[in-house]
Amino acid sequence: ISTISNQALEHIHSNEIIMTYGRSNTVIRFLKAAGRKRNYHVVVPESAPWFKGKQTAQELAAAGIDTTLISDSSIFSMMSRVNKVIVGTNAVLANGGLLASSGVRMLAEAAK
Repeated sequence: ISTISNQALEHIHSNEIIMTYGRSNTVIRFLKAAGRKRNYHVVVPESAPWFKGKQTAQELAAAGIDTTLISDSSIFSMMSRVNKVIVGTNAVLANGGLLASSGVRMLAEAAK
């Protein structure tokens, strides 16, 4: 995880708008690492039905990162403003696919 966090400044730039989904310790650490030196905004869908996005948004806001919590139904309307999408995954498959929470597919469809 620390290796991934060390690369945060190479991938996140000032004034970007980033969308993430759900809750991932790796993604949170990555975003916090970048937040120590860069100013950017994170948009977090609430991630129903377990609302893990709310927890992610609270953690990022507590770290001083500009964060907005949105409803899942707002993902498509917000995506035109987003520069990057960063999501956590449970596994990377041999064919390059990802095993992630079900809401990530909607996020991917919106990001096309």
